[in-house]
This record gives sequence, structure tokens and C-alpha cells, in this order.
Amino acid sequence: MKKLLILFMVLLNTTLFAQDTSNPVTTTALPFLNINTNSRMSAMGDISVVSSSFYKDAGLFHNPALLAKKGRYAGASFTNVPWLENMSDDIALTNFNAYYSINAKNTIGYSYKQLDMGKIFMEDEQGQILFSAEPRDFYHQFSYAHTVNEHFSFGAGIKYIKSDLDNMATYMNFKNVNTFAINIGAEYDRSYSISNNSKLNAHVGMAFSNIGPKIKYSDEPEMEKTSIPSLFGIGILLNPDFYLSEKLRLNADLAYQADKTLVSSESKELIHKLGSELRLNYEDILYVALRLGTLMEPESRGSGFNTSGFGIGVYGFVIDYKKIKSDSNSIDGTTAFTFAYRTNLEKLFRF
Repeated sequence: MKKLLILFMVLLNTTLFAQDTSNPVTTTALPFLNINTNSRMSAMGDISVVSSSFYKDAGLFHNPALLAKKGRYAGASFTNVPWLENMSDDIALTNFNAYYSINAKNTIGYSYKQLDMGKIFMEDEQGQILFSAEPRDFYHQFSYAHTVNEHFSFGAGIKYIKSDLDNMATYMNFKNVNTFAINIGAEYDRSYSISNNSKLNAHVGMAFSNIGPKIKYSDEPEMEKTSIPSLFGIGILLNPDFYLSEKLRLNADLAYQADKTLVSSESKELIHKLGSELRLNYEDILYVALRLGTLMEPESRGSGFNTSGFGIGVYGFVIDYKKIKSDSNSIDGTTAFTFAYRTNLEKLFRF
């Protein structure tokens, strides 16, 4: 029964404040939609609506405009994250991404994410197994981004989402859910000269994510429809870029993002995110990066968390690592690796 309770925490993210009537009941379905599995973005405090031009894949999660980063690029990545492993040993998030620049102004992307909730057993009062199930949530997302000019880009993405309850749908009078959601976003960036061998890159991004209809897991009239976790985010990133030599560059990414949930009962609450990265880059062939971040939530949502991580890339092959430090036992210590390959299509094996 413990695993069954965890399942419903995951399926229907409900937080109740029985002792504090000033806080509303907050209910959203399909919370996995807002879990960022990308180890690089996660290690930077979950910054996801704005990104340095050095990275090309950030638009596959929150702000699709970030796929359009001037020039022609292609890449793919894979992440598997043991999720809530302090509570259960067989819940996992899997994410596969790919993108391709059709030309210097137009980029397409694909993302698949799955939340595997492990094997669930339902027992009767005598301990006999009534049935077992292996429920999962997943989506397929297709994205498009366009560079309008040297400073401005926009993008859109659409998700097909399914919540597959397996045998739970048959034996517990629930139903599988099929729905959709869209992401739309924009980014503006500009560079300023600091000296002969340095410049400052500034980026501003904004996005609406997971805009879609309410859903319900039963046709029973007493069960109301539940919102999915729609968000609006806006962020800014400053990126000082120093040429230490003709071939060696040092970058420092400093970013802030504010998210506002669009679910009505949470409409006044903001989530604040801070992220940083120090990156040493040799001729776009080899780079190493160190990352830190923090996510600050209002008390009605949780305690937030701190993040750290690193990235190593050589000839287009990349490994990113992240770790979460939180007061919440459910996610404290969560780690993940993302394995990726990306390349400049005009200079193969270069970032």
C-alpha cells in the first residue's frame, strides 16, 4: 500500500494544508511535465527559459525559441533519472531529445519523456494480490524555432501526452488519459564589447509552457477535472566572454528566472531560480564547466533546493552531471547524468 500512495502522489500532485486555512489546496495533474531531466539546466538551479548561445538544446524543455541559436547545429541527448529513490527503488524518469537546424534560421526538435512508476500490487485484507500494474506517464513533443534577426527568435512546441494506468484502469474504475499541451516562447540577445579581447552577452527569454486542457482519471460525476501544471517563466542571463588567448576562452554564465504557475489557486506565487556556470573552452573542441544553482519556492509549495554539477565535452561528445541538495527527503541527493552529442554542421566535431 505504501507504493500505491507514492503512485498517487506522483499521478496527482496534491498538497494539503489542513492546519492552515489561509493556504489554498493546490492540485495539479501530470506533475512530471515540469520536472527538468536535463542535467546541465538542472545543475544551474533549473534555469530553462534563457540560455547561453554556446548551448543549443535548451529549447527542448521550456522555451522552444532557444533552439534557434544562429548557425546550423544538430544533436541528441539521453538521460535516465532514478526518481524519489529515497521512497521507492523503481520509479524513474527517462528523456530522449534530438534537434536539427534546417538552415541558419529554422530549427526543429523532438523530445520524449517517460515517468515509469514501477510495479504496483493491490492486495485484499488477507494479503492476497488482487492485481498488479505498471503505470507510466509519457509525452512526445515536436518543436520549431525561427530566428527573426540577429537578436530575436521565437518558437513553439506541441506535446501529445498519455497517462497509462495499465491494470489500475480496469480494476479501480479509473481511465487512461490522452491529452495535449503547447509551449511557446521568445528570446532576445545582444552582445556588448568590453575590451579588445572580451565582450558581454546578454539574453532575455520568456515562455508559456504546458498550456492545455484540464483532465480527469474517472468518468464518475463527483470527480472534477484537474489542471495540468501550466507555467509562465521569464529570465535573464549575462555571459561575460573573455579570450585568454587566441584559442582559449573563459565564460561565466549568471542567470535569474522567475516562474509563475497559471493554475488559479496558485496565481500569486512565484518560484525564483538562480544559476551560474564557469566554462573554459578550447577552440570549441574541448570544454569543462562547473555549475551551481538554487531554486526558491514559496512556503506553500515546499522548501526549494540547491543544485550543483559539472559538464565535460570533447569533439561534440558531452557528459553532464547534476546533484540536488534539499530539505525534502523525497528528492535530497537525487543525481543524474546526461549523455549527449552535438555538432556544428558547418564544422563537424566542433561545438
